[in-house]
Amino acid sequence: MRYGVCGSLEMIGEAEAYNYDYMEISASAIAAMDETEYKKTLETVNASRIKCEAFNILFGGNMNTSGTMNILGEDADYDKVSEYVKVLFPRLKRLGAQVVVFGSGGVRRYPENFSRERAYEQLVRISRMLGAEAYGNGFIVVVEPLCKAATNMINSMAEGRALVEDACHPSFLLLADWYHCKTENETGADVRSNGMYLRHTHIAHPGSRLNPGENDGGDYEDFFQALADIGYNLRLSYEGINNGDFRNYAGHLLEYLKGLEQKAVSN
Repeated sequence: MRYGVCGSLEMIGEAEAYNYDYMEISASAIAAMDETEYKKTLETVNASRIKCEAFNILFGGNMNTSGTMNILGEDADYDKVSEYVKVLFPRLKRLGAQVVVFGSGGVRRYPENFSRERAYEQLVRISRMLGAEAYGNGFIVVVEPLCKAATNMINSMAEGRALVEDACHPSFLLLADWYHCKTENETGADVRSNGMYLRHTHIAHPGSRLNPGENDGGDYEDFFQALADIGYNLRLSYEGINNGDFRNYAGHLLEYLKGLEQKAVSN
């Protein structure tokens, strides 16, 4: 597999120094940049051995209540979302995008007084549009099932698979985040049974959301064995809490994750 780290672009030097394969940074942060800021970002990435192959936080914040962009509910603005994506995706492509994560739990949270069925129909339409725009830019979008504390829409691998099938676009696929899986009491069996659509993964300690390590109760062997069983060999990003101390554990973390992969593949 290829291993990356989620964080700000300022971490790209450390990620490169510790032999990570790519960075995963915020798409909405790229969207918010003016042309001067974006040009500097592009220069930074072009100067590095590693690129921003993955992007998360497609829609920043909780846009359903901020008034900036609604994708679910009575005030859903499909045209505004489409316009946002049409401008953003070419920027991401130039930075090296291969996969863009549709997590954005706040945006996916439909209003309490709104029909879940209607919200789901809106989500399918948005997902299909995201797939089409990603296809036109040569990358994919993956939906990230999130725990119920983060959103009220798409909380399990099975629900993520259903959305992928309903959106029915070859560039709209599925992500497995071990932190969210374990929070929702899912196991490697859930990853395995929905693995035909899996194109990206995240990992962090299921309780603390810090970096995984030996004997910390994270049950990572179950995750890696499921990935090995389905022949997954794409990307895995560490998406945990960053306290500015990445350099203190970066090397050991990468070694540990690669060791889990090697053990699972050999079983």
